[in-house]
Amino acid sequence: MYLQLHQNSSRRVPLPGSPTSWFPPSARLWRTRRPPIRLLSIPLGMALLNGDFGAKSPLDAMRWLQASARKGYPPATTQIGRMHRDGLGVAADPFKAVKWFRVGAEAGFRPAQIELALMYFEGKGSHQDLVEAFVMLESASPTIRLAPEGEFAKARKALSELEKRLSPEQMSLARERVAEAKGQSLAAMMKRHPGTSKKVTPQKPVR
Repeated sequence: MYLQLHQNSSRRVPLPGSPTSWFPPSARLWRTRRPPIRLLSIPLGMALLNGDFGAKSPLDAMRWLQASARKGYPPATTQIGRMHRDGLGVAADPFKAVKWFRVGAEAGFRPAQIELALMYFEGKGSHQDLVEAFVMLESASPTIRLAPEGEFAKARKALSELEKRLSPEQMSLARERVAEAKGQSLAAMMKRHPGTSKKVTPQKPVR
């Protein structure tokens, strides 16, 4: 069960869980009765979200991403968090976004940690926690610095702003937590901030 481009095929392919939704013939995908394995659900979901097959389809993208999210695959849970945050394929809900970002962060996925830190920084989907936002961003700073130019730009700006906004007492506490976090897993670090269980029921896409 895998994705394969086929030069002579123009057969339309049903999306998982949606017998009335179809890929366009230009996608040229083999028909499958089940969603692909989790690694293939991600590029398919992102292709639909970005409109690589034609018109953008966040509704169908959500279905494919959920196929991976149900298996606990962090890139999928993180992207679903972004879609809840931005209202793509589902109604915008920052609280659900925080829940999904926590799932990815607790699995050790740095991009999820960065997204969660930005939610704490802005006070969206959670109470505002500037100290914890700084700790999480600073702990992920190697990922942020090594990312291509333009990626994580919002995180870079937030980290710079936090260095100015935190009081000396807050910064001292934050630095202590950053030092502690170096020997901790992300799952252990998440326990300092109230959140939800890793088990999150996927939201049904908005029709």
